[in-house]
Amino acid sequence: MPVISDSYNRAYDACDDVLIEEGRFPTVEAIRNRIDTNSPAIIKRAINDWLLNFAKKHKERLRRPDLPDALLEAVDNIWKTATDQSKKVFDVDVKEFQLREETLEGHLQLHKETNEKLTQEWQDKEAAYVQQLELSNDRIKSLEQQLETKDTVLLVHGKQLIDTQQTLTITEATLQELRRAQEVQATEWKVRFEQEHTWHLKRIEEEKEALRLANKTQIERLSNKLQAESLEREIQSTKINQVMGKLDNLLETLSKKDIEIAALRTTLEVQERVIKQKSLPTRAGKPINRIKKRN
Repeated sequence: MPVISDSYNRAYDACDDVLIEEGRFPTVEAIRNRIDTNSPAIIKRAINDWLLNFAKKHKERLRRPDLPDALLEAVDNIWKTATDQSKKVFDVDVKEFQLREETLEGHLQLHKETNEKLTQEWQDKEAAYVQQLELSNDRIKSLEQQLETKDTVLLVHGKQLIDTQQTLTITEATLQELRRAQEVQATEWKVRFEQEHTWHLKRIEEEKEALRLANKTQIERLSNKLQAESLEREIQSTKINQVMGKLDNLLETLSKKDIEIAALRTTLEVQERVIKQKSLPTRAGKPINRIKKRN
């Protein structure tokens, strides 16, 4: 048994209004304009039921023998006219419904093709994004490997710096020991010079002068060596600062790459949501309801 809805009741009641106000039998177009409901199937069923009820009422009146023949003939003509008009209206409504069905099928096919095209475009874009993401990941791995290499080099330079500092400490200790030894030797010579003859004193003075010159040369050589090692240490420190600067640049580059990857992921998510929304069946309102009613 068909379900009686509010649209059906309003369409059925509107049939009487059309007959009374316009003096003609109801049509789908006339009822639709009155109830503001675009449901041809419901309106048509209401019109058919109203016509059957209308015919039933007039048949009951025809059974009354007290009615005049002219009235019976008029009612019979009205019934025939109503039947013919209903058939014509029905045929027109069927053709109109078929035309609308074909139009809707065309729209449905168009939407289907558009959906397939959008799906293909989305798949192509997704593949491109995946490829770009893989390239970014490879770049990040390469940068990480470079960073590990720089860390290794930095550790080596740091170890070399420590070794240089240790060598410099040992050299300074050796120099101090030499100075102390020179002071002790000078004291011994002074005591010996006081105990020996003037000739020996002169001889010792000459040897002392020669030794002083030798020590001066050795001290200058050690001092030059110390300066060279200090310069080497400054050079090593400069190299370490350069390596640290390059490391900071690499870290800054990695941060920028992280930001770019986050932006790409955000863009991909937005496009995925847009594509998912576009891929949902478009509900064009009332035409889709008519298709579902027909099915």
